[in-house]
Amino acid sequence: MIMKFKSIFPFLLFFVSVVFVACDNDDDFHADELAGTWEVMAAKDVAADGVKYFTFSPTSDVEGKCEVLYSDFLVGKDTIYYYGYIRSFDGKHINIFTGKSQIPVEEGDRTEGYDIETLNSDKMVWKAEADGEKITFRRISSGIDTTSH
Repeated sequence: MIMKFKSIFPFLLFFVSVVFVACDNDDDFHADELAGTWEVMAAKDVAADGVKYFTFSPTSDVEGKCEVLYSDFLVGKDTIYYYGYIRSFDGKHINIFTGKSQIPVEEGDRTEGYDIETLNSDKMVWKAEADGEKITFRRISSGIDTTSH
């Protein structure tokens, strides 16, 4: 009996470690949490001269509209930008674009890509494709409307 346990023990140890690692990653990423309003968090060592809010409104499982409100404290002015977005099917990559599609058609159209490293009910972290800069967001409100039936 003890010999059987000794031969099974390494397998059980491996299995339990895989389960814990898999569960840990599940807490960091939930693709369906994107909808709603998110505030960009300033880096701890950088003084913020304003605040930026992203509001994501999905139109399908992978596409939607993104409204960015930038409130400049120094000038005392709010500016709203309108974008589209498309995400990968696994939800771990997002392209934010101006114009009518993610492919620039008119002069001035552009697309920026980000890897989504963390996405849960409270926090989202992006890594920019262009320069590797990380952007951290905190949730302000969810995209679920609980007032209408």
